[in-house]
Amino acid sequence: FYRYNRTVQEYLASSRVLDPRVSTLLLLQLLEGITHLVRNGVAHRDLKTDNLLLDECTHGLCPRLVIADFGCCLADKEWGLVLPFYTAEIDWGGNCNLMAPEVRVCSNNMV
Repeated sequence: FYRYNRTVQEYLASSRVLDPRVSTLLLLQLLEGITHLVRNGVAHRDLKTDNLLLDECTHGLCPRLVIADFGCCLADKEWGLVLPFYTAEIDWGGNCNLMAPEVRVCSNNMV
């Protein structure tokens, strides 16, 4: 069992000034994670700072970033992955509170 120290949201809230090197390395880790998902036919659809976990047990180095919460993801059936459950909200792209206004209007009309 592996436990991550906190989310990126919590990390940002507790840091007054972020080291530009750490910020850059965290962004690069996020981009590497997204690249991995894309190569494997997965669209997360709910990326936000609450769904990015940090392992800060790196002995003073940059924290290790992990993408979490794949409850709203879409996956290419070619890879044998399917949605864990289906709702109208997921069909339109994930968390209603974070949807673009034009998507939210369309999804409200369709439900």
